[in-house]
Amino acid sequence: MADKVLIVDDVEAWYTLLHQVLANAGYDCSGAKDPKTALELLQKILPAALVLDLQLGESESTEAEFQGWILAQEALKLNIPVVVVTAHASVPLANEAFRKYKVLAFLEKSPFNRESLLSATADGIKESRLRRLSEEETDNAIAKIRDLFRRGSRINK
Repeated sequence: MADKVLIVDDVEAWYTLLHQVLANAGYDCSGAKDPKTALELLQKILPAALVLDLQLGESESTEAEFQGWILAQEALKLNIPVVVVTAHASVPLANEAFRKYKVLAFLEKSPFNRESLLSATADGIKESRLRRLSEEETDNAIAKIRDLFRRGSRINK
């Protein structure tokens, strides 16, 4: 089964390009062009990675950018790696993305680098898998320890 990637970009041409590149690489891509739909899909499909344009909306306003940060924050809560792809790159913005939202990669749309997108997405999915395995192993170990304690308490009675 192919890994699911959620692509969020409100510009049709960019959404189409990102979708084609990732789908051709074998990913199962879903997409949204607005923050509300993106949030619903993020919670519903729990993708292996989120490819996100931070500037969602017609304007270059702080509000449009804020919508992208809300999605990045929700992905962080769900342990979904985020790859930011933006036409509005700056050092302060990249620093905030890495520091506050723990994004995996911060890529500029221009010039577009297909290999960077594929590499960042693959790295994010690997990281996500390792994190999930680690959580499962921890849960399994805790369950075994609890079971041993239960058995031990029955034996000692």
